[in-house]
Amino acid sequence: MNEWKGGDAVVDCEIQGRKTFCPVPLFLSISLLLMSLLLTFLSVNEVVVVFFLYPFFCFFCADFIDCLWMTQPVFLSVCVCVCVCVYYTPWVMKGPKKRYRGDGDDHQSYHHHQQQQQQPRVRYADLAPEVKLQRRREERQVKKEMERTLSYFKSVQRALEEQASGAGDASTLASIVDGFFVELIKLLKADSTLHLLRNGLVCRVIESALANSLLLHSKSLLYVLLGHVFDTVTSPTASYTMETLLASLAQALSALADDEVESFEAEMTDGGPGVHAGSGVPSAATLITYVVEELSERAEEIIVHEVAARAVRSIVLVLGGFTIRGAPALEHVVKFTQPLGALGVALMRGLEATFRDHNSRHAADVWLNIANTPTASFILQSLLRVCEAGTEVDVAVRQRLESINDDDGVALLRHLLMDPMGCHIFQAYIKVPVPLELLEACDVLSNRRARAAAELTSAKGRRLQEILRETADNMTDEEERVVALRAQEKTCWDKALDVVMEVLEDIFDPAAEQMNPVHYVLQDLVLFAPTAVHLECVWERLLKPRIRMFFSLPAPMHVLAAFARKCAFSGSLGPRDGGNNGNNYNDIAVAGAVESSSDALPKDIDQLLRTDMARGVRYFTVSVNFQETVIKTLCSAINEECKKGAAQFLLVDGNAHEKGAELARYILHFQPLASAMFVHAMDKLSLKDMEFLIRHGKGSLVVQQYLRAAAVVQTLPHAQGNKGEEKKLDKTGPMRFLRRIASLLHDLVGDTYAAYVVEVLYEVGSLEVKEELVKLLVPIYSSLQHGHEKASKVEDRDESREVEEDGNATAANRPLMRDFIARKVMTKCCVELYMHRPDDWTKLARRQCQVMRLLQRMSAVSS
Repeated sequence: MNEWKGGDAVVDCEIQGRKTFCPVPLFLSISLLLMSLLLTFLSVNEVVVVFFLYPFFCFFCADFIDCLWMTQPVFLSVCVCVCVCVYYTPWVMKGPKKRYRGDGDDHQSYHHHQQQQQQPRVRYADLAPEVKLQRRREERQVKKEMERTLSYFKSVQRALEEQASGAGDASTLASIVDGFFVELIKLLKADSTLHLLRNGLVCRVIESALANSLLLHSKSLLYVLLGHVFDTVTSPTASYTMETLLASLAQALSALADDEVESFEAEMTDGGPGVHAGSGVPSAATLITYVVEELSERAEEIIVHEVAARAVRSIVLVLGGFTIRGAPALEHVVKFTQPLGALGVALMRGLEATFRDHNSRHAADVWLNIANTPTASFILQSLLRVCEAGTEVDVAVRQRLESINDDDGVALLRHLLMDPMGCHIFQAYIKVPVPLELLEACDVLSNRRARAAAELTSAKGRRLQEILRETADNMTDEEERVVALRAQEKTCWDKALDVVMEVLEDIFDPAAEQMNPVHYVLQDLVLFAPTAVHLECVWERLLKPRIRMFFSLPAPMHVLAAFARKCAFSGSLGPRDGGNNGNNYNDIAVAGAVESSSDALPKDIDQLLRTDMARGVRYFTVSVNFQETVIKTLCSAINEECKKGAAQFLLVDGNAHEKGAELARYILHFQPLASAMFVHAMDKLSLKDMEFLIRHGKGSLVVQQYLRAAAVVQTLPHAQGNKGEEKKLDKTGPMRFLRRIASLLHDLVGDTYAAYVVEVLYEVGSLEVKEELVKLLVPIYSSLQHGHEKASKVEDRDESREVEEDGNATAANRPLMRDFIARKVMTKCCVELYMHRPDDWTKLARRQCQVMRLLQRMSAVSS
């Protein structure tokens, strides 16, 4: 009879008249070892049988194991170790089992696949003829199916391209996209390995369709990809599709927020059914949570994977409310705060776990290693861009970086600035979003300063300005103190500026010919200044004391050009309706009345500003006094370098290189009172230099803006139009400019770039300027109509051929092109109407002048 005795963990066994002792832990370990070996290679049904036989195994084998232990304990221990090494080493080397994802493959098929891999491979030549024939049939069938599938995608691509070119209507496009997604989801469900997404053509067609998809389409496709998210982001082709899919989902939610607020809230509820409960697809927030969970599980692998790191970088930006690939900012910012926090924490843990080694003396070395690894650096930069105060990402990323110091107490931010690769992370730190309350406080403070310093020129202008600016201006002293204290709070931008000022003399090389990382840091400090208060701070502390050094070489000129662009344009002081991001603002309007005859910016500048806003750059109103201070300082510094003036230095001499024209153009976009000094400097240019600018691509843009600014500067005081002031119209900038180029007009109207200058001159000129310009164009128009220039055309053609032989001919020098351009100028200036119906032309010109003056007044007052 067997008795169990506690305390010594032994078994007192009486078997056939003899007593032995066997340790209980050894017996249990051996039995569990054998059971684990069996479970490793058995199916579910076989496991049930083994558990049923386990008690009998213990009863019959106990005596045998006991005898071995009493006689040969060393031999038994060696046998156990050998069993473990033999059976577990191959299983460990192959890695863990692939997780069951519910895609139709059960565990038996997995074991069958493993058995097939273990079988020896047979060469195709050694196969039987019947097997060869069957394999060929299967290959042909697979090839036909793939060709049929690819032909379908090609047809969809052609249809989408035709619709994009305007060949069809919206209903046709919607039906094409809807049918495509139905077929695509069927194909993906049938393909458990997602082999279809390895084809670049298929992925490009999916991305094109996502540009015109509905919310249900994006959700359904993302639902099908669940369980394969990591495989998708690591694919060179499918990773772009995943980025586009999440961006399309955010765009659809943004459109839904503008139309149906309740539906938007349902879609943003994690775990909810969403607005498409009947389809079986959960809410968008639920899908995003599942995606983040899959990415968080493999965070360490993503960090070192080049393709996955790029995809996750874009995914982080989309979850934080940004757009990718230069897309315009969303009307309603859509942010997934909780999933973003979970993903950010997982990525930060993965970064520290991956790059922590025994050679690192302190934490700063770990983060410098991260900064010098492109994949990890990109992810960290994106995480910094979406750090909002009070969120999990802010605690895990920004606060973590700010708290790290080396053994000498030097902050990590300083090390990042000094490191060539760490500068990229420092630039991302500059772009950390500023709290909305702080933005509002600084805007209120800067507006009060501007109003206190503003001087109104006329009683009517004062009254109109008071009407347009009726706001609640009755703040108490306590509220003003709160606003002032809040405006003094330090942001990441302020801390970055402090770090730059500490080490600027050590890292800034004024002799550098090309842009280096430090120059890009300074440029971002200017562009991403959150408010006018911060912009004035960077001017006073960084730019103004070193203004001559910034003019000396082309690389620092990029910083001045960015600063001038920041001062020249302004945005509305409130966020978009429904938006909760303080960095997204309404469409940009020009600061002042420089856009006199049109309420639209030049196309290239408008596109540039919209690109800046999509990147997170914020434009705001800058006071006229500050603009005047900037221009006076610039002109004074330039006059010390060039005695002929600022315009000569920036536009003609070439000392400012290619950025000189850009800087001059932005200065001319300043408000009229501020830009008047530079307008006078351009008046002093010689006719030869002016002709060179007019015929040059960038110079033509500068001259066009010069005419707009000159028209505003010198016509606003004469808006009343009395007889005493009509005599002064001859001294206006447009009239002086017209009389200077009158002798060149015959050649300018046919030049590609100069033609735009002539059109702008007619557009912004007064009635007298328009009439005198048209009178000069009438003879040119007559010669074009009656063909009086045949001889000159032949000469021009011969000259152009000679120039072509030298390799210097351009399309602008060809006679046919010159005639075409000249006729467009005649049409723009209404020359034919002036010749045949002068009274109608006078009425039209007078009406154009009235509209121009009205726009000038509205622009001046609203500024």
